[in-house]
Amino acid sequence: MRTLRLLPAMAGLAAFLLLPAGAAVAVPGTASAAGCNTAATGSWANNCTVSEGSVSHLVLGVQQVLNGFGSCGELVADGDFGPMTQAAVRCWQTDDGIASDGIVGPVTWSEMQASLRKGPAVGQWQYYSSYGNPAVNNFLQWTPSGAWYTRNNAGVFVRM
Repeated sequence: MRTLRLLPAMAGLAAFLLLPAGAAVAVPGTASAAGCNTAATGSWANNCTVSEGSVSHLVLGVQQVLNGFGSCGELVADGDFGPMTQAAVRCWQTDDGIASDGIVGPVTWSEMQASLRKGPAVGQWQYYSSYGNPAVNNFLQWTPSGAWYTRNNAGVFVRM
């Protein structure tokens, strides 16, 4: 039984050892919800809806997209979906030509993912940046699993 408990930790260590030099990753606890991804994997259209009052690494990813876009104001990327994040989401949605409700659901998630610019690949890690700020790779995808990561304010990649 002890071996089975060690397997997830060993898998996490193996994934960490495969990171590009200088990268650091923090992973939140496991959560689940019926019908949506509580952690970004593959298509962002499958992510859980986030809106004012949400607090998560998904919100951190939204804030990084919005900050990379640039024209909707600069947000503190803290993972807390407050009134300023809602206003920036509305602005982004309007500029993107989709319904502006300040809620990040499947359509907004899909458009946000499509707005990313593919950057360099390092091994099986694929970097992405926002079109508004192509010099900063704020997103990282582990291609074997499709798991997405984004940078927090400390510059550490966290599971989105």
